[in-house]
Amino acid sequence: MNIKSCAREGPVIKELRVTPIAVTDPPLLNSAGVHAPYALRTIIELITDDSISGISEILGNTEINALLEKSGEVILGADPFQLNRIRADIMDRFGGGETDCRGDNPWDSRKLVHVYSAIEVACLDIQGKICGRPVVDLLGGMCRESVPFSAYLFYKFKGAGGPLGHELDPDATGWDAARQEAAGNPEEIVAQARAMITSW
Repeated sequence: MNIKSCAREGPVIKELRVTPIAVTDPPLLNSAGVHAPYALRTIIELITDDSISGISEILGNTEINALLEKSGEVILGADPFQLNRIRADIMDRFGGGETDCRGDNPWDSRKLVHVYSAIEVACLDIQGKICGRPVVDLLGGMCRESVPFSAYLFYKFKGAGGPLGHELDPDATGWDAARQEAAGNPEEIVAQARAMITSW
């Protein structure tokens, strides 16, 4: 049997949209310094020639966004099911000079890792819509109905974030007011936890 005879015709990616957004975030203290007043993210939308869209989001910055825009040179016209081909093409075109090392930050510093991840998830979204199945089914199926969730409190400077920066919103009440207070030592972290429990 000729392998090509088994190939199936399908939609191809005809459009890439890259939309940077900024979400209000308080001035958190973390291992990389003080968090900016906004958290920057980027929304990626891939649209096929038959108008199926796939959406994803990643950490946003000007370098990653520019590389995402340039990745259109590779992915426009590509089959969203051919993820290995898309990854290889992105690495071949833009991978020169990209290190194999994650870097010293707590997150992966390699730009192409973020670029491909964004494209991969958007392609999986398209695949799920074409197949009429949730993306989890494309990844081997669901293992459980629910997942335990936990979070942790952050050390932070006083401030509301966003346009207020290190200032407080005088009209805030409940948790919205408590989350603006400084939490730079164990006692203030405990106060933050108590305020969260009381408010929620």
